[in-house]
Amino acid sequence: MYGFKAFIVVTLALALSITVSAEPIPQDPVYHCGGDEHLSCPPEYNACCGPIIDGVGGTCTILAPGDLCIL
Repeated sequence: MYGFKAFIVVTLALALSITVSAEPIPQDPVYHCGGDEHLSCPPEYNACCGPIIDGVGGTCTILAPGDLCIL
């Protein structure tokens, strides 16, 4: 009987861990700018940083005062 209870507990723990690990990780949306389609950033983003990828464009970002895009 002890073995069966242990099996049930381990099975439930495994099922719970799989369920928790399957949750999607929330990510901020990625906005692209420039490029062939001359896309622009939403108002809350203040920079279009590269590299400017052909067909995709650059990436919109929020820079602090005095910060620069590396690429």
